[in-house]
Amino acid sequence: YCEEFKNNPRAAFFAFHLLQNKYDAPVRHFALHLLETRTKSDWHLYTEQQRDGIRKSVLNFIAGGLNYY
Repeated sequence: YCEEFKNNPRAAFFAFHLLQNKYDAPVRHFALHLLETRTKSDWHLYTEQQRDGIRKSVLNFIAGGLNYY
């Protein structure tokens, strides 16, 4: 199921939900991998607004460290 989910073009957006601290480390690790996979393969398909949103969310995640959300 996880491999199928990674093929969903909108999976990058779901990844940010899975990065929340309420999920265990393996789930958050999968979310990071999911985000990496989708952005590498679909970045050119996203609108400028979507790309900007992903950038801001990634920076917020980095700035917040493990205290994301």
